Amino acid sequence: MSSYWAGYSGTGLVLNGKEFDKFLENYKERNPEQVENLDEVIEDKGMEEVKFIKSVQAGKHFENLQEDEEHDLPVFYFTVMDNGSIDGFALWPFFRPDGRMNISEKKQDGSYEHPIMRHPMWEDDKDERCYVLFSERDFTSPKVFMRPAYASYEEFKQEFILQVGGYLPEDFDWDAHLGYFSYACYA
Repeated sequence: MSSYWAGYSGTGLVLNGKEFDKFLENYKERNPEQVENLDEVIEDKGMEEVKFIKSVQAGKHFENLQEDEEHDLPVFYFTVMDNGSIDGFALWPFFRPDGRMNISEKKQDGSYEHPIMRHPMWEDDKDERCYVLFSERDFTSPKVFMRPAYASYEEFKQEFILQVGGYLPEDFDWDAHLGYFSYACYA
């Protein structure tokens, strides 16, 4: 039997362990009817199988949410990036803290300012995990030439605000958490 590393990438929202714990705490407060067996579902099925209600629908009751196979429910899923199964997870936010696009730029002295990169798995003393909410539309493949994925960064950001905005702090720094990420997975 052979084993190998494979590279993966995507675009979306990335939370470290502490940020995800705060998200989960707020989610449970805003959706009390849906969290009755949430911890059991996480334990039994794993985080990737948990359906979370989009924050714009928070507080509404959905019968048998975790068991329902309907595809038209207002739900989203987080993917857990765990240090035990992946390596080299890095996030390149689309924008720098000063508001400029996070791209290589030539400086006046002729040198280059390289894009900033974050390592969310290691920003948290609690654990070496991060949680990813992939963007609904792919723009890491040639499909982007057939139909632009998003008209603007604001449209991209709005997708995540509608999904999780009500579960995150009001002063949440979206620009530091939205971007392109890559990692390697051992198979």
